[in-house]
Amino acid sequence: MTLERKAQLARQLVAIIFELTSAGEVPTDVMPVEQPKKPVEMLTLKESLDIIPGLSMHTLRQLVLQGKIKSVRCGAGVRGKILIAKNELLSYFES
Repeated sequence: MTLERKAQLARQLVAIIFELTSAGEVPTDVMPVEQPKKPVEMLTLKESLDIIPGLSMHTLRQLVLQGKIKSVRCGAGVRGKILIAKNELLSYFES
């Protein structure tokens, strides 16, 4: 395909799109654009305590150990930090 043919096709596509959008029509077979996912906000145990008033460190650790609140341990061994997704923490206490 030559460069001139590509330019001609591009002009035709732009004309068709302009015609559709100016007429207020939206094609139904076009896939919606996915929005980029928001990054997950992770909290340490101490930061989690600031969000939920009245929650003790012991209770929070127990919930994590029981698997009721999903968490990730970052670092080596038992000395690694426990991180909790903020949305997981909030959804547990909202239910």
